Amino acid sequence: MALRTWMMCALAAVAIVDRAVADDGYDPHADVIALRHTDEALRETYAKGKRMMLPRVLLFDAQMKPLVAQFGWGPTMERKLDLALKKHEPMPSPITMEMTLGETLTPSGHAVTVAELPKADGYVVDYWAVWCGPCHAFERDIIKQMHRWHDQGKRVVWLKIESDPEKLSKDRKS
Repeated sequence: MALRTWMMCALAAVAIVDRAVADDGYDPHADVIALRHTDEALRETYAKGKRMMLPRVLLFDAQMKPLVAQFGWGPTMERKLDLALKKHEPMPSPITMEMTLGETLTPSGHAVTVAELPKADGYVVDYWAVWCGPCHAFERDIIKQMHRWHDQGKRVVWLKIESDPEKLSKDRKS
């Protein structure tokens, strides 16, 4: 019961923040693409006894080159993402947007390709789960940051990937 109450408070706080910063009519939710990890990716990510930190955050530039890859959440995350997008210094990494999208599906079960993504100055990839408290804090902060980017004339698309091993049904966990 306490978790449900906490979640309701978190959702109410997000709604208040959304209304407070939405004075120019910009709706950051229009730039959010909801995805979910495939069953195979969930099995691999959360192999028996293995726990992954959430949120896991990536930032790609307009050319789909990785700028930031981070586990966990901290109060300086928005600043780190903003600086990375401004500096535009791709990091050496085997992570690609194709690889990221290859492990995901839309909520209705369809694959998404890079070519189908809207054109943007950057792409935030966020792996989250309903039970993850820091994920909810990051959601609030990324919405505020998307408003700042919008005010700077930048469009950033948020790929919000649900990565919750509890979503695998018992018959598909093995």
